[in-house]
Amino acid sequence: MVFPLWAAAGMVAVEYYLFSLAFDAVQLRGRHDVWALAGYWGSLGVYAAAAVSGVILIAQSSSHHVSWFLVSRRVDNYALAALSAHAASVGVLWWLTSRVLSSSGPPPGPAAAWIVLWVLVAIATPVLAAAAAFPTAPSLSSVLRTWPALLGGSLIGAGAWIAGQGSTVFWQPIGPWTLRAVHGALRIALTDTFYDPVRSVIGSDRFHVLIATPCSGVEGVGLMTVFVSAYLLLARSQLRFPQALLLLPVGLAASLAANVVRLVALILIGTFVSAPAALEGFHTRAGWLFFCALAFTLVWTSQRLRFFAQEPSVPSFSEPTGAYLLPFLALVAMGLLTGLVSANVDLLYGIRIIAAVLVLVALRYDYREFTWRWSWSTIGAGLLAAVVFVALAPRPDLESVSAWNNEWLALSLWARVSWTVVRALGSILVVPIAEELAFRGYALRRLVAPNFENVSPGHFSLPALLLSSAAFGAIHAGWMGGALAGLLFGLAQLRGNGISHAIVAHVVSNAAVALYVLGFGQWWLWM
Repeated sequence: MVFPLWAAAGMVAVEYYLFSLAFDAVQLRGRHDVWALAGYWGSLGVYAAAAVSGVILIAQSSSHHVSWFLVSRRVDNYALAALSAHAASVGVLWWLTSRVLSSSGPPPGPAAAWIVLWVLVAIATPVLAAAAAFPTAPSLSSVLRTWPALLGGSLIGAGAWIAGQGSTVFWQPIGPWTLRAVHGALRIALTDTFYDPVRSVIGSDRFHVLIATPCSGVEGVGLMTVFVSAYLLLARSQLRFPQALLLLPVGLAASLAANVVRLVALILIGTFVSAPAALEGFHTRAGWLFFCALAFTLVWTSQRLRFFAQEPSVPSFSEPTGAYLLPFLALVAMGLLTGLVSANVDLLYGIRIIAAVLVLVALRYDYREFTWRWSWSTIGAGLLAAVVFVALAPRPDLESVSAWNNEWLALSLWARVSWTVVRALGSILVVPIAEELAFRGYALRRLVAPNFENVSPGHFSLPALLLSSAAFGAIHAGWMGGALAGLLFGLAQLRGNGISHAIVAHVVSNAAVALYVLGFGQWWLWM
C-alpha cells in the first residue's frame, strides 16, 4: 500500500470542512483586543483553497510539475509515524479551537501565546500529512524547479479572491459612472425612471434598487484584471506581443459594460416580470454567469484571431467527446438561463429537460454501441446512493422554505401537477443519462487516460474514481452526499463493465428520492 500526496490533500480538506462545520470564529471579530485577530483565522481557508486551485491549474500544464505533485510513499514505519503525529495534531487543534472559540469566551491567560500556539499547530497539521506522503524529503533542486508553479499558482488563485474583494476601494469613479450609464439606458426603455445618485438608488417607480459597492462592477474589474494577467502570462508563447496586451483593457471595458447590461436587465425584470424573480433569481446568478461568458469569449477570440495568436487555431468538434458532454452541458446551460428568471420554484424546469432530450436524440447514433444491462447489485447501489444523498442533503433555512412554499401554493392546481410530473420524469429518465455520460462515461475514463475512448468502462483507477465523484458532488447542493452517490455509481459501472450500470443505478436512486419527496412531502429536496 502507498499513501499519495493527493490523498493527504483530500484528508486535510475533509478535516478543514469538519472544523468549519463545528466552529464559528465570527464572535471574536467584534472584540477590541488581540483575540479579534483569531476571528479572521478561518478566512485563511478561503485563501488556501483559492491558492491550491491556482497551483493545480498551473501544474497541470507541465508533466514534470504534475508528476511531482503525484508522489507517494509506501506505508512504512515512517509514514505511519507521520500519520500518527498528524492525527495527534488534529486532536490538539480540535481542543485548542474548542477553547479559543468557546461560547463562554476565549480562555484566560496571554492571548498572544494562545494564538501563536493555535497557529503553529494548525500549520503542523497539513505539513505532517504531506510528510507522510513524500518518499523522501524534496531535494533543493526539485523545490527550485517547482517554486514558480507553487508561487505563481498561489498568487493567481489567492489574487483572484483578493482582487474581487479588495477592488471595492475603487468605488470612485466606477460607481457613479455605472449609475449614470444605467440611468441613460433605462431612459430609453422606461418612461418612469427613478434615479437618486446621492443614495445610489436607481430603477423605475414600480421597482428600484440600491446599487451597493459590490454591484457597481468593481469586483468584476478586479477579477478580470487577475484573469487576463494570468492568461497573458500562461499563454505568452501562443500570443503575439505587444498587441496581446490590448486584451487587458478590452476585458476591463467589457466587464464594465456587461455590468451595466446586468443592472439594466435586473431592473427591467423587476419592473415587468416580478421583483422576486429579479432579486432572488437573476441578481444572484447573473454576475458570475456574465463573467464566465466574458472570460471564455476573450480566450476563444484571442486564440482564433491572427492579430492576437501566433498560430490561430481552427475550430474543431470531437464527436466522441461531444456525445458524452453535450447532453449535460445543455442541461446546465438551460438551467442557468431559466434560473435567471426564477425566484424560488423553477417553473421553467421542463426547458432544460427538453434541451437535453433534443441533444440526446440528435446524437442517438453515437450511442448505438452501448450495451444496456443491469444487475441486482446495480439496483442496490442506486438505493444506497438515495439513502446517503437524502441523509446528507443540507436542509434549507426556514426563510427559503417559507418563500418556496408561498410561491408554490400561489400556483394553480394544474400548474403544480404539471410541474411535479415534469420534475419527476426529468429527474428519473433524463438527468441520469446526461450526468452519467458526462461523469462516468467521460470524466472517469478521461482521468485514467487522455484517449478515453480506449479505456474500458470497467477499468479501475482510484484517483479517477475519487476525482470524478468529487466533481459530481460539486454540482449538487449536498456536496458530500452527491460525491458518495457518484462513488456508488462509479463502482456500479466498474463492477458491471458498462456505463449502463451507472445509468441504471442513477435512475433507481433518483426514482427513490422522487418517491420520498412525493410520498412524504419532502419538497425541500427539489428546491
